[in-house]
Amino acid sequence: MLQCVAPPISDGALVILVIITMKLTVIVSLTVMVAHNCVMLKIKCDQYWPADSEPLFYGDLQVQILNETISTDWHITEMLISLVCVYQSTN
Repeated sequence: MLQCVAPPISDGALVILVIITMKLTVIVSLTVMVAHNCVMLKIKCDQYWPADSEPLFYGDLQVQILNETISTDWHITEMLISLVCVYQSTN
C-alpha cells in the first residue's frame, strides 16, 4: 500500500510508474485536489486517473476506471493500468 500526498501538477505519469514498479494494489491519497476560498479555486494536485470512462494514456501505459464509489467523506476508485503495445506492420 502506498499512502502519499497526491502529486503536483504534471507528475501523474510518475505516480503511475511508481504504482507499477512497486506492484501496488492500494493507493491512499490524502490531498484535496481543489482548494476553495471566497475568491477563487486553486488546483492543489494532479489527477492521475481518468475523470470519466475514457482512459488516460501515459506513453505506452493506459489507465482505465473499472468502478467508482463516491461518498460524502471519500471516493474509492478502482482502476486498471495496462501496457498498451502498438504493433506497426512493416509491409
